[in-house]
Amino acid sequence: MLRGLSMRAAPLALAVMWPPFCDLPPLPGGGSGGGHTGGNSSQGGATGGGGADTGGSSGETGDPVLGCSAPEWPSKAELLPLPPVAFDDGVGEADLRKLSANGEVVIADYLIARGDLYNEPDGHRPIFWNGGDWQRVDADTTGISTAVNCDGSVIAGRRSRLDGFIKTPGTPLVVLPGEEPWAPIPEAMSADGKRIGGNLTKVEDGPRDGETIPVWWTLAGEMWFLDPPEPRTLRHVSYDGSLVAGHRNICLRKVCDSLASLFVWSPTSDGTLYQDMPWGVMSSDLSTSTGATLPPRYHWPLESNEMSLFRIPDQLTQLPCPMGAACDAVALSSRGNIVLVNTYSHAYVWTAERGFQDIAELLAADGVPFSELSFNAVDMSDDGRVILGSGTITHENGEQESGWFRVLLPRRVYEIPEGISDSGSTDVNARR
Repeated sequence: MLRGLSMRAAPLALAVMWPPFCDLPPLPGGGSGGGHTGGNSSQGGATGGGGADTGGSSGETGDPVLGCSAPEWPSKAELLPLPPVAFDDGVGEADLRKLSANGEVVIADYLIARGDLYNEPDGHRPIFWNGGDWQRVDADTTGISTAVNCDGSVIAGRRSRLDGFIKTPGTPLVVLPGEEPWAPIPEAMSADGKRIGGNLTKVEDGPRDGETIPVWWTLAGEMWFLDPPEPRTLRHVSYDGSLVAGHRNICLRKVCDSLASLFVWSPTSDGTLYQDMPWGVMSSDLSTSTGATLPPRYHWPLESNEMSLFRIPDQLTQLPCPMGAACDAVALSSRGNIVLVNTYSHAYVWTAERGFQDIAELLAADGVPFSELSFNAVDMSDDGRVILGSGTITHENGEQESGWFRVLLPRRVYEIPEGISDSGSTDVNARR
């Protein structure tokens, strides 16, 4: 256990030191609503749930969308191409970033000037999709989007090398000012978007490049530090904003790297450190962490033939990757019962009851007309209903089509097969 933690608002100039701390303000209430979810009516415009444990239309099968409404499940698997990114100032390249928890808003960015993304994010322009054409997050904003709330009505990211941003509909852009060499980089937020977690990151090319200081922001851009001042990186915020999680860092010589140690922290309790546990991606209620891992006590590999699933406080499952190939856990459902996994040109959804299911095969079984799909998954909705990805479709006539798309999966993909009892959660003690 780490010692008791508290937080305090402070000017950025103090970020290079460790200031005194006081109590965090009360958890904000209310919903997000509207805005970037404007889209067409078929997208089922979501409204903020104020952190409530609402499952939308997700039903009892699988995990719910936590914190905002969700559309109905489709009757069959569908592959829905996203429109091309076409802006006059673009130079032909673009990157997918994340999917909102309800699956209805996609954030991305496109290149307006070639350069180093890490040190020159202002060479990009952040955009979002909500059912129509791509739209700019803000008319004059450069940078990349790094975080989105449950219904897509709050988007945050990097504006330049040293500045970040927060954008909500109908309000001016909130700039998060940095101070050399520290850049504010949002990472995640609560479902209503009112608590945004991230890090001040050292972005100079020199000793301890990449060192991070975990922080909170409000929608207005007010900032609080997390204590104690040990090297660590904030990666996740629970849907209700009551918990944050991330990993410890180790800084040797020039750069700071990560170790397979997960921490979970709340404003009202001590931060708990879980040694040698996977932390790659986490569920939105922060009960589950997962990632492709080496055995405990090793650094994270670039690839591994085994996936781990860890449930707080002490349940660990390790299972072979599908087809014996190296795999990477990309995303988790809200309570960790569905894992989205990449293996080179294939993507899978995993549940304890059904194991790995190839997304391309699920599409083919429902008659989606292509002979081959090279698929790279990027993100997943809280309920596993929507998969965001990129890839190449090979049509029956041999023509190939590359692009971004969403895959909609029907509820039956996650239904428990007949003869298997519903325990209500993953059996993390069994190896598969």
